[in-house]
Amino acid sequence: MSPTRVLTLTTGILSLTKSDDELAVVVGHELAHAVAGHAREDHLTGKHDKLLLLPWLPAVLAGQALARLAACFDPIVHLPAFVLTSPAQAIVYWKLRKSRVQEREADYMSLMLMCEAGYDPAAAITHWVEMDARAQEHFSKLQAKYGRGNVLPVNEWNLTHPHPSTRIAEIQTLVPKVRAMVEHGKRLQQEDSLASADPDQKDNRRFASWLAFLRAREEGAK
Repeated sequence: MSPTRVLTLTTGILSLTKSDDELAVVVGHELAHAVAGHAREDHLTGKHDKLLLLPWLPAVLAGQALARLAACFDPIVHLPAFVLTSPAQAIVYWKLRKSRVQEREADYMSLMLMCEAGYDPAAAITHWVEMDARAQEHFSKLQAKYGRGNVLPVNEWNLTHPHPSTRIAEIQTLVPKVRAMVEHGKRLQQEDSLASADPDQKDNRRFASWLAFLRAREEGAK
């Protein structure tokens, strides 16, 4: 989903979807990013990151210069280079972590969107199992081409997205919870008892309110 809320599906991702339910996984995930306002969050935090980095900019530039010297002359220079560039590295790793949190949030919201629309949220599990298999296959091909010692797995903390295996484990625990929340939210709406719902059902009441908001917006667009 682009910042202008244009949803683009490639033929590559479509080839990985074997059913309407799996297609709903992909579409729901991107719609969830838009509903959650992740693009706006990234835009605002991007400005803050620049302001945070500005006082450290001379040190970071000096560290980058030392890193280039270390590559040409003495590896010991890497230590001061690392220290000088550490503020920039900290911001990068913070942004990577934030991106992974957004992906997990979009996964969770997409399951709710799928349930509400009548699709099977369990399709998210089969979709990510397939994605994990494709990733492992691609990784094996790279190792065969360049050698096992030259192609190593990337740690999740270095990625913008969680590993497929991480997503599979999380979605497996979320699917039954989401199904229960959707059904409870629908019942609250049907019974018109949202205001008097059990305080322990905070998530369910929040989700029922969210459904009511989406439906009202849809009615207004007609």
